[in-house]
Amino acid sequence: MKKDTVLIKEQGKPGVSTEQVWEEFSESLRRFVYSKVSNQDIADDIIKMFFIKSTLTLMISKIFPS
Repeated sequence: MKKDTVLIKEQGKPGVSTEQVWEEFSESLRRFVYSKVSNQDIADDIIKMFFIKSTLTLMISKIFPS
């Protein structure tokens, strides 16, 4: 696992890295977003921002648990 990869883990379940989530879901999300915006560059930007925000949210929630 890369050093910059965040591990997503629920209690009692094995962890999944953000890299694994990206590999599994990025293409289907890209196709969905592209069907809405009809521009590949914009769709790619939206998907990247989604994963960046999701990763940051996970990192912050680990640092500052509620």
